[in-house]
Amino acid sequence: MVPDKTAVAAALRDRYTVEIEQHWAPLIEAAHTLTTAKFAESLIDRTREFSQRRPAYFIVRDAPIKVSRSAAARKTLREAFVQAFQAKKPALSQEEALLIANVVVETIKGFLSVIAAAPPNRRAPVTAEFTKMLSLYLEAKFR
Repeated sequence: MVPDKTAVAAALRDRYTVEIEQHWAPLIEAAHTLTTAKFAESLIDRTREFSQRRPAYFIVRDAPIKVSRSAAARKTLREAFVQAFQAKKPALSQEEALLIANVVVETIKGFLSVIAAAPPNRRAPVTAEFTKMLSLYLEAKFR
């Protein structure tokens, strides 16, 4: 029997999501010890590295089938960012840190979409732009 395409896509997406979150975990844990610019640069670089090692991630991510993560899975990632951001700036409320986490996650999603569509010779400038944008945003929030 041939597996259902939606089930295969969902399984791959779940697997790649776990892998990328594991790839980010050491960085998120060390966020409070890094400069904001270094954290932003490292987050974008780790995301780019992952996308290069797992090119099928873009295919699964952009597949024209409805595959979404559970609310619990989405919350886990955002909570990791919240803890990192509160460690970096203890005065941040839970609500403020969650808003920043949501903006960071959506920025990374945007980065993945833009870099997937970029020709190879434009990926370095795309990476530089998103790194700068994320760095400036986080620096403004952590002042």
